Amino acid sequence: MHEGLMSIKSPLFLVSYCRPGFEKDCQKELESLYSKSWGSKVVGPSQAGWVRMEASAEASRLIGVCSEDLIFSRQVFIGSDITYWKEGDDRVSPMVSGVIDVLKRLNCELLYNEVLFEYPDTNDGKSLSRFAKKLEKPVENALKRTGFKKVYSRKDLPRLHFFLLDYNSGIAGVSFPGQSSIFPMGIPRFKVRDSAPSRSALKLEEALSVFLNEHQQQDLFADGMYGVDLGAAPGGWSGELVRRGVFVTAVDHASLDSRLLASGMVDHVKEDAFRFRPKKRVDWLVCDMVEKPSRVVGLLLEWLKQNWFYYAVVNLKLPMKMRFEELQKLLKRLETEGAELGLTQLRAKHLYHDREEITLFLVKR
Repeated sequence: MHEGLMSIKSPLFLVSYCRPGFEKDCQKELESLYSKSWGSKVVGPSQAGWVRMEASAEASRLIGVCSEDLIFSRQVFIGSDITYWKEGDDRVSPMVSGVIDVLKRLNCELLYNEVLFEYPDTNDGKSLSRFAKKLEKPVENALKRTGFKKVYSRKDLPRLHFFLLDYNSGIAGVSFPGQSSIFPMGIPRFKVRDSAPSRSALKLEEALSVFLNEHQQQDLFADGMYGVDLGAAPGGWSGELVRRGVFVTAVDHASLDSRLLASGMVDHVKEDAFRFRPKKRVDWLVCDMVEKPSRVVGLLLEWLKQNWFYYAVVNLKLPMKMRFEELQKLLKRLETEGAELGLTQLRAKHLYHDREEITLFLVKR
């Protein structure tokens, strides 16, 4: 047997991509959700941008794990064990064999909708992009030879993942509709618009694309809506709301981009964001302040109590240590106290454009 080819007795794994440096947080989240009931363990190299959870439970239960429901996971798929090869070895056949093994153990036919060639979001990982490109055609041909059939029109079929760890190893696997991120590697690709006051606009654009589908975005934004941007300067998030037809009250002692003010859709209020009080309920509250996360959560709860918004996107800056534990405490507080104040939806995600922060999406009815 080729080195790295898995036997039928080897375990399956849930492979999860994350931001490099956040492997421990990703690991702790998976362990908190699944380890106790599944008897699973999660491992991942430091600064590697990925972890994997061994599935000692029923393999079919892995299908229920969705990247959308996880905070620190950008992308998830169900994978075989790591395949290793030496210089000059056949790289394609072992990886295709790994996919076949996963599908068979999940009682699936050799049908698929898409093939994704991915690698860690690290400098070393990005250097594999050309190598991944060279593998595309040989892998597609090998899939055909081994009985796979690609059906573009079947959105209910799995996607095949070929995750390259380096030039000498990789993990092959599958994900199912609604399980993995719609974005390759779980990374949305946006460009900074010339009119954007700062790159921070990308964070709000990504947040809206992650938390809302296209239909929801159309429904929840309309010309003439009103929003508040707390800690607005220089205006990246305010500009993103304006682009979507929202009139904005931008609250910050610092200056805003002159082009934003010239739009006629922004009212700059030079006031402390924690003391500001809106005159009426607004459609959208957005907030990206460098403040202690506990203070921001307290502010959110006050806005919930006073019924001052319908929808909110808010960033929480996390501490350097015990990030996962601190975040769990904050989310628990928001869920518990918020439920009594009319909070109907709370989601959290470590976005690609986030750094040491987490983005929240809230709905208040």
